[in-house]
Amino acid sequence: GTGSGMGTLLISKIREEYPDRIMSSYSVVPSPKV
Repeated sequence: GTGSGMGTLLISKIREEYPDRIMSSYSVVPSPKV
């Protein structure tokens, strides 16, 4: 529960700072983990 929630919060903050990098890097990371 905590891992999923923390990951979502981190991705949300990172998206605001690095939207371009997230779309290419984190777009595949959080999907399989959840």
